[in-house]
Amino acid sequence: MTSPKFPGRFRTIAGPLPAPGALDAQAPHPFGSLTPVYEGFVERDGVKLWHAVWGTSGPWLAFAPPFQIVHSALLKGVVPYLAQHFRVVTMDGRGNGRSDRPRGQDAYSFDLYFGDFVAVLDAVGADRVALVGISAAAMTVLRLAAEQPQRVSHVVSAGGFAHSIAQTPELAALSADEVQRIATDWPKYLDSFMALIFNEPHSTKPYEDGVHYGWASDGETIAWAYKGWQGNDVREHARRVACPTLVMHGDQDRRVPFARGEMVHELVPGSKLVTIGSGGHVTAAICRSGCGLRSSRAIARSRCAWPRPTGSPSTPRRVTSSARANGYTRSASAWPTRAAISRRWPVNTTCRPSSRCARSGCS
Repeated sequence: MTSPKFPGRFRTIAGPLPAPGALDAQAPHPFGSLTPVYEGFVERDGVKLWHAVWGTSGPWLAFAPPFQIVHSALLKGVVPYLAQHFRVVTMDGRGNGRSDRPRGQDAYSFDLYFGDFVAVLDAVGADRVALVGISAAAMTVLRLAAEQPQRVSHVVSAGGFAHSIAQTPELAALSADEVQRIATDWPKYLDSFMALIFNEPHSTKPYEDGVHYGWASDGETIAWAYKGWQGNDVREHARRVACPTLVMHGDQDRRVPFARGEMVHELVPGSKLVTIGSGGHVTAAICRSGCGLRSSRAIARSRCAWPRPTGSPSTPRRVTSSARANGYTRSASAWPTRAAISRRWPVNTTCRPSSRCARSGCS
């Protein structure tokens, strides 16, 4: 770790790294506090895709895998809570985690990522499911909600976007440069990427975890995976989404600008927008209790009644830094709490983005 090839933060924050390109053989399950009810592999064209179910009862809730620079351990702060109330499905996308790392660009495309996710839902028997898409995975869940409306009960987009088309020559050049940086200087790119998405104060623990997640793959594989996400457009799918939809986005997101979240909100009829005040790109890793509570409360409420207006989107709501940690919106009645959720898991009023809790990653 003293090699000049490695950024300084690898030594001072990320700490010792295992051999690159694979998970540590001795690594526990993604969530150290919880073991899966079921885990296994789905094989598609020779590629094995690891997935797991967490929780024994309740409605189905599935996380679509995002950009493969991370794997399902990213969700370690929310799944143990959600598994008390839902049957939660997670999977590692092809290229990282416990899933295979196929070689070549042909093995990485949005259509393949989408098909992988659907195959996992079929394998576990999730016939009626709420979907969560973080970042690029928002495209996956929006597409599935439009193409299989009878299957999808709810959609949550967190830091997401509805298209990845480079609409100007300048953006196309930036995308090509990013691919080049991933492939030619993987440690430097991994360092800069994790510092970018975890830009909130006291984010050293999420940065440390993120570097380890990315280190389980390699630059060549992640370059292929990145290109697979590019050039896709689900805006027409978003307009056809007919289930209750919650859009959460940090107003300080430096990876996916807040305007991209507003676009999703404007596209999906009747969706609700929650602005995460001072929030970055992956709020599930920074303010974990608030993220899980907002998702579960929204789903719990709409199981009883969530009118589906056909006109313009609903009025956006804003969550401040302190309210975010407590799972509240500006209006106390905006997201009524299901009584069972509040009793079984009281809100952690000390888990604030600017506190020591966030710095240590709540682990």
